[in-house]
Amino acid sequence: MSRPPVPWDFDYEVAAEVLKEHVSMEDLANKYCREVRFFRSPTFTHSCKCPSRRHKGGFEKKSSFFFSEEGKFYKCFACQIHGDIFDFISLLEGTSRFESIYEIYCANGSGELPTTTRISNKEFSDTKLKKELELSSRIRDLLQSYKGKPQYPWLCTWANSVFIRMDETFSKIPNGEISRILSSYNQFNIEILRKVEEL
Repeated sequence: MSRPPVPWDFDYEVAAEVLKEHVSMEDLANKYCREVRFFRSPTFTHSCKCPSRRHKGGFEKKSSFFFSEEGKFYKCFACQIHGDIFDFISLLEGTSRFESIYEIYCANGSGELPTTTRISNKEFSDTKLKKELELSSRIRDLLQSYKGKPQYPWLCTWANSVFIRMDETFSKIPNGEISRILSSYNQFNIEILRKVEEL
């Protein structure tokens, strides 16, 4: 079943801040993970089996996955995946971060959807640079993880084409239209996630 498209002007950063107070990582872990246990440390509150299908097919024997219910973040010390609660949902549901925040926001009945507005030139430039760097970093991390493997050459070709398209796309966004930045970021992020699924 296909998911409904995310509105182009959905302000997912504002929505994320609203949701962090209402979404429980423990509830999500109990639903998707195995052997969730209380684990008190300075950083984490719980441990469980890593749910990532890329980590031993999602059936590891030792509990390498730790998360913080209070801080809303996680890390697997075996496969090194990490992130906040929305990255966690993306991992479990196979969606992009952008889609995850939108779906949870709607499912929780959190009120009217926050939308983006025009912003100052400096904030616009900073946001555009930040999103480009995030995407570039994810692609480079993907390349690094496959260095020396048979997939590496064609993965480099794909990455180069994405970098070119990213540069063209972001350079053509009119000044101040942050919603176009977020929409483009979401599209490229989905493409990266789909490539990971193909590998």
